[in-house]
Amino acid sequence: MRSAAGVDRKGEKTMKKNLFSSFLRAKQTKYGTFALVFTLVLLATVLVVNLVVFAFRDQYGLVIDVTEEQLYTVSQESVDLIHQRLLEERFKDQNLHIKITFFLPKINLESGEDYRMVLRCAQQYADLFPTQIEIAYIDSIAQPDKLTKYQQTFHELGYSLYSTSVLIECDLDGDQTADRFTTFYMSACFRMNEETQKAYAFQGETKFTSGILTVTAEDRPVVTFTQGHGEPAKNQMALLDEMFVNAGFVSQYTNTRTEKIDENTRILVIYAPKSDFSGYMGEGNEDETEINRISHFLSRNFSGEKKDSAVMVFMDASTPRLPELDALLAKWGLSVQRTTVYDHSKSLTYGPNYVVANYIDPYYASNDDKEAGKPPVNQIAYTLVESLASGESATPVVFINGAPVIVTERSIAHANSEWHVEPILTTYPSAQITVDQEGGESETVTGTYNLAAISSKTDIVNNEYYDYHLMV
Repeated sequence: MRSAAGVDRKGEKTMKKNLFSSFLRAKQTKYGTFALVFTLVLLATVLVVNLVVFAFRDQYGLVIDVTEEQLYTVSQESVDLIHQRLLEERFKDQNLHIKITFFLPKINLESGEDYRMVLRCAQQYADLFPTQIEIAYIDSIAQPDKLTKYQQTFHELGYSLYSTSVLIECDLDGDQTADRFTTFYMSACFRMNEETQKAYAFQGETKFTSGILTVTAEDRPVVTFTQGHGEPAKNQMALLDEMFVNAGFVSQYTNTRTEKIDENTRILVIYAPKSDFSGYMGEGNEDETEINRISHFLSRNFSGEKKDSAVMVFMDASTPRLPELDALLAKWGLSVQRTTVYDHSKSLTYGPNYVVANYIDPYYASNDDKEAGKPPVNQIAYTLVESLASGESATPVVFINGAPVIVTERSIAHANSEWHVEPILTTYPSAQITVDQEGGESETVTGTYNLAAISSKTDIVNNEYYDYHLMV
């Protein structure tokens, strides 16, 4: 995958409410939570698609754009999610308290249209859960020292706070001290048109509901970004990093050449590597190679505790040949062709390399399969994008400088495992790639190409299911 973005193709002022409803209903399915956070990030960032592991059934990524008459009304889906969280057994004997803090006086928030929208959305939560949620105000204008005190505290933790920040804190035991917190800027409650830089959608419910669920989560899963292979620096990964954090993850960066993968990691991200990962190093050194560490991460051998896991690999045509990493992808039935996909009819005006993707459709291989109740082909992949692809108008997705992802095997034979490989997003049939021919000549080939794909393996051991996923 490379630089996929949700695009407001027609400049619509509102997205479809059914996205949010179907989105939340999906969380009860096997692949539901993966689809939830996938949708969150796909719509929230203009740079990359964030695919999140299926197994996080207690993590909720929320996307909503409300209509005019429902602008400040928190949906029943959000109410149910928070209510369910507050009723968990671990909170039974605790004096749980959640505080939403603004760093501007209330009168200032009420006087600005954008600020007022955010404030009224927050007030809905306090009204719905009056014994657990309160709103507080710090006048950073009249009392800048109070903001400074907060800034110093959070700076040590790697966070920045400003007068336009919103802080959500959770006191789990009633001792007046925050045990968990998350923060975001009020501007994050708005969706911006990329060309006009004007807000066209309000997503306050997204921020507040996911924030409340994050600070009350029992454990926060870890996403680890690999380093040591020419990957972008941490500051260059800010948008992708933020999407994971907003979805309830703790992000960390690890040089896998010298460090082992944290056992709490649930997602490993390999983003635009320029050099290869270490492979086989001789008898007795298998566990010290990066490829073996990644392979163990995608298996029950990773830790003594059963943990589902996923690896996300981001490449494009400029990614050099990486024999060891390419071999790992091949083992999982995937490969990346080092050429750029173009489409002169299904692309943005920026250029034919801004290719508009097509959603994969599930289908039955035969009527016999359908009558036998077998799942349709591409069902796993379609589950990820169903809420985006369905409805009156599908959410457009654009890949910038995308490279074809080749599915080398649709089904991989493996003892005690179900292993399926499926495309997630493809081009339209009008897409083109340039293929080198013998003699130094090249040929332009028109056709349909995969832009993103997933390989999913389910190990079945003693009637227990262990899910592992590799996405490119």
